[in-house]
Amino acid sequence: MNVQPSSLSGRRTLADQVYEIVRSQILNMELPPGTRLKDSELAETLGISNTPVREALRRLEEAELVETEPRRGTFVKQLSPREVEGLYEVRTALEVLAVRLAAIRANDALLGQIEEAAKLHASAVQRGAVDEFLEYDRRFHGLIAEGADN
Repeated sequence: MNVQPSSLSGRRTLADQVYEIVRSQILNMELPPGTRLKDSELAETLGISNTPVREALRRLEEAELVETEPRRGTFVKQLSPREVEGLYEVRTALEVLAVRLAAIRANDALLGQIEEAAKLHASAVQRGAVDEFLEYDRRFHGLIAEGADN
């Protein structure tokens, strides 16, 4: 696991902080589907007790990002093909709306940034540079959301 003790700060509860760290790593595929999450290992890595880690894992299960299997442990959830299809259907609808809004609301400078991100993204795809592809993909979609002002 890539959890770093320096990621913790005193502003929120430890459970909230662990939740956000692990959630982010799941969503960014740093913890891929099927990864086992051991509360004792997370607690040791972060230098905290097991209690806030267990609370964070319980919340992640409520958010359907992890699932606990009796006598086996807690794992990053693996989506079924139907679940993935459903997510893409919703994402497609939202992205089309975001592009429409950005086309109306974004200024020329932001539209230029979106165009540049798209070019860098395409270049990374052609070169097979996966890390760059993911970075530019996030940037591209983030700029569209910014342009949509929603």
